[in-house]
Parts: sequence; C-alpha cells; structure tokens
Amino acid sequence: MSDREVRETPPKKTNEPIPATLHGRLIERPRITLALRGAGPARTRLLCAPAGSGKSTALSQYAERSSGSVAYIQLEENAPAAEVELLIARCNRADEIVLDGFDDAAPDAVDAFLARLAAGAYRYRFILSGRSELDMRAAELVGSGLAAPIDFSVLGFNAAEVEHLASIRNVAHTAEDVEQILHDTDGWAIAVDWIISCAAQDGRPLRGAFDLWLMMGRRFFLPYLAARSARKHDEFVSFQLSAGDGTASQQHLEEFQALGFPVVKTRTAMQPHRVIRTLAGVDQYDVTPAGAPLLNFKLLGRFRCEIDGRPVPFKRRRDRHVLTYIALRPQGTATRDELTAAFWPDVAPAAARQGLRTTLARIRVALAEVVGADAVDRFLSSEGPVQVTVSNRCVDAQRFAEHVELARLEDARGNASLAIHHYAIAESLYQGPLLSTEPAEPCFAAPIALVESQYATLLRRLVELHTAENEHEAAHKYYLRLAKRHGERGDGPRTARTRKTDLPVVS
Repeated sequence: MSDREVRETPPKKTNEPIPATLHGRLIERPRITLALRGAGPARTRLLCAPAGSGKSTALSQYAERSSGSVAYIQLEENAPAAEVELLIARCNRADEIVLDGFDDAAPDAVDAFLARLAAGAYRYRFILSGRSELDMRAAELVGSGLAAPIDFSVLGFNAAEVEHLASIRNVAHTAEDVEQILHDTDGWAIAVDWIISCAAQDGRPLRGAFDLWLMMGRRFFLPYLAARSARKHDEFVSFQLSAGDGTASQQHLEEFQALGFPVVKTRTAMQPHRVIRTLAGVDQYDVTPAGAPLLNFKLLGRFRCEIDGRPVPFKRRRDRHVLTYIALRPQGTATRDELTAAFWPDVAPAAARQGLRTTLARIRVALAEVVGADAVDRFLSSEGPVQVTVSNRCVDAQRFAEHVELARLEDARGNASLAIHHYAIAESLYQGPLLSTEPAEPCFAAPIALVESQYATLLRRLVELHTAENEHEAAHKYYLRLAKRHGERGDGPRTARTRKTDLPVVS
C-alpha cells in the first residue's frame, strides 16, 4: 500500500474553508466546508455525485484540513474485500475515514463492508463517496438509518466562485458572462474548469467561451465520462443517445441517475445535464457562434430587454410581452396556438393568427435593430413552434424561481445554511413584482401571483432561519422588509397590533 492510498491528519484546530483547485490555484469554498463538517447523528454519510463533480478534491482537502483526525482512502477499481479491510485497519489513529471511490470496489468488498457496518464492527465515522447510488446501495443505507446523504449540489460552483476563477486565470468577464456560464453548465465543476481554461489558453474573454469549448469538447468530454463509466459502457451509450434526442422517459432518467450518470432534477422533472444534452445533440442543433451576445430579460421590477447591454426597441407593449411570454416558457418555446390563446383569447382564429404573425414580424424588426437582420435567428426562431434560443437567454424571474426551489429543497432537508444561501440570492434578484412598471396582459396573472407568493415565503423563512441561527441583525433586516411589504399591500397592519399570523416573531 502506498502513502497515497491512506492519508491521516493529526488533530488540529482550524476554521479554514475548503479550497478548490484550478490548475494549482486555490479558491476558498465555505459551502463545502459546512456540508462536510455538518456530521449530524448518522455515523456514516454518503456523497454520491457524477464524475467531474470535484468529490475527490473536496474530500481529500477536507481530510487534510479537518480539525479532527481524518483518514482519506482512494479505493482502486475492483479493490477486493481483504484490501479494503486492510486499508481501514491502517487508520487506527483516525476518528473518521473517507472511502473515496467506494462504488469502484469489487461488489463483494462493498457487501462485506456494509455487513460489518450494520453489525457495528467499526468504531469510526465514515464518508462513503462515489458516483453510483446503486452500486453504493445508497437507498438501503439511508432507508435503514445507517447513513445520511450529503447534498452534492454544494460541489457546484456559484457566481462568486466562477468570477474568482475567471479572475485568477486572467479571463475578462462581466456579471452577465458569469450568469451565462452558470446557465450553460449548472455549475458542474469539470465543465466550469475546462471552459475557463479553454478561454485562458486562447486569450479569449469568458463571453463565448462555452461555444468555443463546445466546438472541440465533444471529442474528449464524452469519451472521458464514458471511460469513468467503463463498468456500465452499454448503459452510458444508451444514456448519451437518449440525451441527444430527448427520448429518455422519467423512469429511465431515474435509473441513469442511480447509475451515476449526469442527470439533474429541475423544478418539474429530471433531465440529462445541460452540458450532456448540448454535446450529445451537437450534430442535430445549431451551435451559437463564439462571442454571441446574451438576450437578457429583467422582469422583476422595471422591464428591460437588452442584448449586449443595448435595449431592444419594441414599438408596442404587446410585442415585448409576447417575447417575454415565450422566454418564460419551459425550454423557451411556445406553440402558435398557445400564443393566440394567451394574447388573443376573444378574437376569431384567423384574425388571431394574423395578429400573431404581425407581432412576431415587429419583434424580429426590433431585434434586428440591435444585432442585424442576419443574426435575428440566433435569438428567435419562428419556424414551427416559436422559440427564444435557450443558450442565449437569461431571465431574472427564472433564476429567482430556481433559487427559491433550491432553497425550499434544502429547507426541507434541514440544511439551514444552504437554504439561507439560496433564499438570499433569490431575495437579491427581486427588484419588484413581475412586470410591475406597466400594465400586464391577463396571461401573466398567474406568474405574477406566484412570484409574489414565493417572495413573501422567502422573506418569512429568512427571518425564521436567521432567528434560529441567533443571527438577529440579519433576521431583523428581513423582518422590516416583510413588515413594509405587508403595509404597502394592505396584507396586515404596520403597527404593534400586527397579528402573530401576519409576521414571524423576531427576538
């Protein structure tokens, strides 16, 4: 056994956050520190995440910088039971052991370890890390109470970390460029790393870096993932093909996720990771040229629609509302029937269709004034279903909803720090009700009501969560915003007579 296979760290006191490595450079990532140190009552925790999520880097650095005695073991592929037990036995000074690549061990080794774990044969705490929930028997471990999951979403990069990575690699960028990279990659560590590296090596800015990487990425990225799934070659080929043509059912996607393939859960369904869908379907779909600007919608508060910082000069309110409606739809797509029903509900079908054609023509003219007539199709396609190009679209209302949903999921899991993190991002995105500065079409009534309900809920939870963490200054800040909102909307009195059901109590 080499020293690389087992690493032990002596007890030491430190509150330093976990760093992330990018070509030898480090950035601090406190979210990972909190997730890995939040042990809870379970003596065994599971970290299941697809290849390229940064598990090994985070866990090895957690062991090196832990305040307790932690041993890190990187298991080799098909490691037998006897070898796994020998490696564990060498960690006699440790309180906690990380078994990284647990799903790479031989099946009999996994069986033997879990049998001993269930029998209480170990005095250690464990973190079991791997890609495949199925091979790690995660459902069995969690269901029996032997283990608790670690939410792997903390491994994904956030905006501040992407910005810092770009800065230390001397890659020019704007806040919008960072937003676009996060949209394209969902913060997937390996994709973010490679895209920024690609831009740095070519001396290019972050804008357009994803498309630049995409032109060469298919040659090595998918083969890399396939090599990491060598045991499941046929299943990975099936996953790749179904990701490219969108044919996988929800049941199949759940099975692919359990096998450790890159599948993400959105607000409404499961789907292959956006990077995989793009790469697997790169022969079928037009790829936006490198450097293409971003169609940016600001809908929370004052309406703005800009391309590369230049306002799109809509002639009529309905024009911008139709484009907004399409941009807010799942996948940025709406059929003509949906659009006529939404905007011309009481008009004869022939007249409604003509109204839609005229409106779409005016929208294209407005876009052409900013990007030129030849480039309009990069942003809006009106052949068949009307579509706003997803890779070029950034909508603040959608980012708001995504962070509210992520916060709700973390809240339900009891991860207060992560819930606060996502609630606070959503709150910062909220600049006012959806389309609040102009009369909105009736079809926006439901989205407007949903945003307002979500905003009230997140303010209440920020007050309650900060209060529970004894962070009373932060709790009071959000309490005042909630109280002001109640008063302005007439939802509740602004005086000391406010009912307990109107506002949370802040000590």
